[in-house]
Amino acid sequence: MQVHSFLSRVALLCNVLFLYCWYLQDATTHFITNKDVNATILILGYIVSPCLNVVLNLWWLILFITKKQATAPKWLLRLNLVIFLFQILTVMMKA
Repeated sequence: MQVHSFLSRVALLCNVLFLYCWYLQDATTHFITNKDVNATILILGYIVSPCLNVVLNLWWLILFITKKQATAPKWLLRLNLVIFLFQILTVMMKA
């Protein structure tokens, strides 16, 4: 179960990068000027974050159904779920 806790923390970092990418869509100034770093942030924010969130939320659902305890903190699970719902809403608004 330690993999679950690790992936939850990685998902949190990717979710923060997703929020940063979402902010950059309308921003006129960018905090990071290096193009390679920006490309990495975009990949982690827009591609890795939703994929990792789907996997983790399905894993949490399976743990909940089987009544097993998740090793990640509850606040981390909730925060990742809220950001995942925000990601779904942003995709629905673009479609």
